[in-house]
Amino acid sequence: MLPLWRLVRIRLTASPPGACLAFEDSRNGLLAARAAGMACIVSPGPYTDDQDFSKADLVVDCFSHADSIDAVRRALCAVSIRTGDKTWL
Repeated sequence: MLPLWRLVRIRLTASPPGACLAFEDSRNGLLAARAAGMACIVSPGPYTDDQDFSKADLVVDCFSHADSIDAVRRALCAVSIRTGDKTWL
């Protein structure tokens, strides 16, 4: 389940979860984002680098490595293809 502050933020922006991109550093955060239907980019931290992030749309060593718009775009397009939601295409 997503933390309340994230649900409030999504509602304030009037964006459906499928149009949101989550940045997480733990498997629990990844699974919560995925359960909500969000795309998720993961940057494992020192305490989470041994966790399974295979369900992430993109895994980077550091969030600053997600600065390539092409890498982010590919991750979001993969979400659209996977879910059938054309938001990111």
